[in-house]
Amino acid sequence: MRVATRKRARAEAPAAPLVDGRARRVFVNVIDEPERLVEVNLAVLADFNTRLYNVVVHDPPDVHRDGREFWHSDMLLAELKSYLRSLAMGGRFFAGEGVTHEQMLILYDHENLSLGNGGPLAAGLYAPVAAAGVRARSPVAELEQACELVGAALCGWNRIHQCMDAAVYRPAPGEAPLDVSCDPTRAYVCFAPHPIDDEQASAARLAVRWPRFISKTVAWIGMMHFRLARDGRLDAAARDEGAFRVLASAVDNDPLGALFGCRFDRRRARCAGRESGDEEAGAAHAAAFASEMRHALGGGAQRQPEFAVERDPLDAPERTDSPEHRARLLQFANAILTWSEILAMSPPPFARMFAGACADEQGRTFARKALAKALKRRGIAVLSWTDDGADRVRPLAFPPHFARHARRASPVGPIALLSFEGQRCRE
Repeated sequence: MRVATRKRARAEAPAAPLVDGRARRVFVNVIDEPERLVEVNLAVLADFNTRLYNVVVHDPPDVHRDGREFWHSDMLLAELKSYLRSLAMGGRFFAGEGVTHEQMLILYDHENLSLGNGGPLAAGLYAPVAAAGVRARSPVAELEQACELVGAALCGWNRIHQCMDAAVYRPAPGEAPLDVSCDPTRAYVCFAPHPIDDEQASAARLAVRWPRFISKTVAWIGMMHFRLARDGRLDAAARDEGAFRVLASAVDNDPLGALFGCRFDRRRARCAGRESGDEEAGAAHAAAFASEMRHALGGGAQRQPEFAVERDPLDAPERTDSPEHRARLLQFANAILTWSEILAMSPPPFARMFAGACADEQGRTFARKALAKALKRRGIAVLSWTDDGADRVRPLAFPPHFARHARRASPVGPIALLSFEGQRCRE
């Protein structure tokens, strides 16, 4: 009798509200377990207007062998879980078990979610703070925005201007010769692809492996730390959430965004007197900061920086090695390395964006023309493009932390010959 009552109650219950013509709760499958159906709240997807939401609304469903309708998520199960959890938390960045931050960043981009617009992205590494926003964006608008970012970064990239300056000088004793194809007004730049990192690396694993893109990014964060401490905005000795949030805010508000390190990327002066005292102190502080973060996670012996300075002026007095301090340092270092991986992988895919696979006979593509317009407004001209010139020239890799570590190997990616005459030859 109770069974019949339940059936009658279900039959008389009002139908679930629809979302754009679909039931509020729908089913999707996953790539690694195609027979498994996962229930999804379509209303949550609608709030963010994601790719998956549009697939459900506009594409016809498939029918499972048990009769349920479903759609294909094109995600792994672990990715889907993290993705749904992220949306359920209001769009905050979340990478759960079985997925890396790089995977989630790629997935966010694929699903039309953008990071960093609702608040400091890195704040979520300590506590949930809105870190992922959503915007209705067109591919053309995104490409043009990326070109503007490249133009701003090239103007502030210290290394490329130092290389052009060095083209007219003989190396000083003890200084490495210039190994870049450039002259006083022109330089080759290779738009390098993102580093390939197949391992699902934790912060501790990254500290052990210490790939170039991580070591450079952590050092740049250390340089930002130096400047903030010098200006009195944070305590140089602090290794806690407050210091982390000050760092995160400074980077998130930087006009260059994830490319903030371009202004810190410099040629190393191997003889005394070639760098100002502030630059030398900043470089030493950055190297010591990176070494400390790596050492805190067991990634290697802490060593003196490679810069010839007697003492970093921002070095704090010796601290007690208490369990509380070690715990705070471990949490701080874990947040720094996790955040570094997010920052390092955040730049747009310039190598794919400016590739010449779809170029016309003159080597022109829409993206390359958009970049030329953005650079022209800044006094920089694009003279030529090549996709196979790495054997003939030695370009600078951009972004700089994507450069291949082995010096014998040239960067891989589309190469542009840039002229800075409009900037460097003004009367």
